[in-house]
Amino acid sequence: MRIIDAHSHCWLGTGSEDMAPVRELVSEMDQFGVEKSLVISTQTNAQSLAITAVDPVRLHPVASIDPTGDVGPELHLVERNSSRFKAIKLYPGYGSFYPNDEICKPIYDYAERRGLPVLFHSGDFAFPDGRLKYALPIHLDDVSVQHPSAKIVICHMGNPWIMDAAEIASKNRNVFLDISGLLGGPTKYVGRYAEWLSDQISKAIYYIGDASKVLFGSDRPANRIGDTIELVKKLDIDEEDRERIYYRNAERLFFSG
Repeated sequence: MRIIDAHSHCWLGTGSEDMAPVRELVSEMDQFGVEKSLVISTQTNAQSLAITAVDPVRLHPVASIDPTGDVGPELHLVERNSSRFKAIKLYPGYGSFYPNDEICKPIYDYAERRGLPVLFHSGDFAFPDGRLKYALPIHLDDVSVQHPSAKIVICHMGNPWIMDAAEIASKNRNVFLDISGLLGGPTKYVGRYAEWLSDQISKAIYYIGDASKVLFGSDRPANRIGDTIELVKKLDIDEEDRERIYYRNAERLFFSG
């Protein structure tokens, strides 16, 4: 079974020379047969470059950019390392901006010109300071229409607005969904939640028509790679669609050109 993890996190400790977290990531990839991971640092884009330089064949950086600040230096960093960065990620709910705001246009224009997918944190948050009104999937319909050449990924399937995200992906040929970070904490209903989740994802795929818009993403270390694999196994879909989720869609979106 081939797997491309299209949404993974890794960050270094206080001493950037300590690469133990990267070794843990690679070990986890080896354990579950993950060929490649797109890695997002929660600190700086320079750190993402350092992390992925440990194994540049298997680890590929994603640039995080805040459009409410000066995007020029970060876009220049991406441009200088254009052979390495595979995508750009935005966090509307944490940055308190709408994805369809004019301040985002320079990022979208650059991404379109370079053919870089743009990932959006969408839906619920890991921390309570995120603001949901900015993170609703519906705002990405505007972005997809205004920037039809952009490749857009709605991260976390917009959970809990999974069917909203499915509609946007179904309507717009340039929109994709990833299944990262969907698994909840150890509540007393964790088993029932997992059943609900697999049912919702399966229904979203039925609505779209197949799984050609859905990407495997673990969001590790928030969720374990193995647990996300088990989630895909539970989906009521055929093996062709499971293969699309595990690697074919990501291979085409991030590594085909």
